[in-house]
Amino acid sequence: SASAAETGYYAQPALHGSTLVFASEADLWIATLSEQISAEQPITAHRLTSSEGEEGRPHISPDGRQLAFSAQYEGNVDVYMMPIDGGPPVRLTFHPGPDFAAGWSADGASVLFTSGAQHPFGRPELWRVAPVAGGGGMPERFSFGECSMISPSSTGKRFAFTRWSNENWTWKRYGGGTAPDIWLGELDSGT
Repeated sequence: SASAAETGYYAQPALHGSTLVFASEADLWIATLSEQISAEQPITAHRLTSSEGEEGRPHISPDGRQLAFSAQYEGNVDVYMMPIDGGPPVRLTFHPGPDFAAGWSADGASVLFTSGAQHPFGRPELWRVAPVAGGGGMPERFSFGECSMISPSSTGKRFAFTRWSNENWTWKRYGGGTAPDIWLGELDSGT
């Protein structure tokens, strides 16, 4: 386990109530946040995954019981799901290209992910797949075009998203200027 006093690179946080899941050392970690964090009572994180593959992009289900994430277990990045307190992961996507977990629908009936599987230039679009044990079935692509990152509203009717992302760009001493636009959309009307 790691404590808040230890140094490290912690990324891609997912928060649900007092439960925090994050990526570090190519694995997923879980911690319970308390209201009083101090040097005497540091936060203790426990490793959720420890496979040879690389895991990241965790997203906690609306009910707080499941975790969707991206992992590279079988040579390709796909979307997986597992219980929040650990257990064997279930593979949900099977595209030949990379699929990245992007969140959950508000009702928990779908795991959202981005994939360039059907875009003519391989750019990411938003998809959904059912979080079903044994595989998620046939994924369904949303028809509003490119989508790199998404944040659904609590009702699930509206969402904010970006068409592209510079999240992983690592230009040394870059001063800004290429922040992507934030778009708003409605799922029911597809606008």
